[in-house]
Amino acid sequence: MASPISHLLKKLKTFFLIILLTTTVEVSSEQQQCRNFESIISFGDSLADTGNLLGLSDPNDLPQAAFPPYGETFFHRPTGRFSNGRLIIDFIGNSPFIS
Repeated sequence: MASPISHLLKKLKTFFLIILLTTTVEVSSEQQQCRNFESIISFGDSLADTGNLLGLSDPNDLPQAAFPPYGETFFHRPTGRFSNGRLIIDFIGNSPFIS
């Protein structure tokens, strides 16, 4: 006669095998439904959002970013942002996985 422990181990092995098979099926079916991102929403800190200050400012009292040499990008265009060009979020947005 089998001991209660071996019976319990057999049930545990069966249980974990069923769990493993069902999660494998779910993961493989989810991989087929992957799509590109349509947009990125970045709730900004200073590394991702340097441009709202100009838009939120009083037109009669603009911040330094609105005047040279501030607000000029690496590409020699005015931005009104306290950065010299694109940010990390801009590079991510140009990635091939963004549609």
